Amino acid sequence: MENIILPASLESKTSKEGNPYMCISIKITDTYEKIVFLDRSEIELIKMVYSKEKTSNRINLNKASTENN
Repeated sequence: MENIILPASLESKTSKEGNPYMCISIKITDTYEKIVFLDRSEIELIKMVYSKEKTSNRINLNKASTENN
């Protein structure tokens, strides 16, 4: 099976009880949207990878872990 690219967005929402939460909203078709609920670790990983701030503690998986200078 080929990879399928679906439009998705990270969203902040409020539950019926008034509690804030974050989820990923995936638009499957023009009339159907799937909500994926995230746990705290998944939210933090997404924030780390997609943050606009340049931080020195990011891990570059494409770079060798040991380099000779």
